[in-house]
This record gives sequence, C-alpha cells and structure tokens, in this order.
Amino acid sequence: MFAEEEYPFGSITIIEFKRPDRSGYSKIDNPVDQIYGYIKKVRGGKAHDKNGQYLSVRQNTPFYCYLTRLSIAI
Repeated sequence: MFAEEEYPFGSITIIEFKRPDRSGYSKIDNPVDQIYGYIKKVRGGKAHDKNGQYLSVRQNTPFYCYLTRLSIAI
C-alpha cells in the first residue's frame, strides 16, 4: 500500500502482484477478494504502517487499486 505521510490519508493506493498464467483461484486466493479484504481491514482500523502505527482513513477516502501480473526472468 502507498499513501501520503500525513494522517488521515487523503487516498490510498493498493498494488497486488500475482504470478502470470495462474488460474483457478480459490476464494482465499482470489486477488480481487484480497484487495477488497485490504480495503476492509484499513477502513476497519486493523491495518498498520511500517512503523506499527494504525492507519487512519475517513469513510470517504478513495482507494486506487491495481492488479498486475509479475513475471521475473532469472
């Protein structure tokens, strides 16, 4: 997640990376459901930042969410 440095945040960006060519996600692994889960966790006051401080958002804080497939060649 990415957000501004000041609380409460004006917006939050979530980027979910998944492996390419994977299909047949279960309910737990479904990336769209995972993103909705992150939003619910943040809005519910149960998510914290890298310093352990709980995130503070207003009820109308916009979330910008991106789902992408990540492919790494070694």
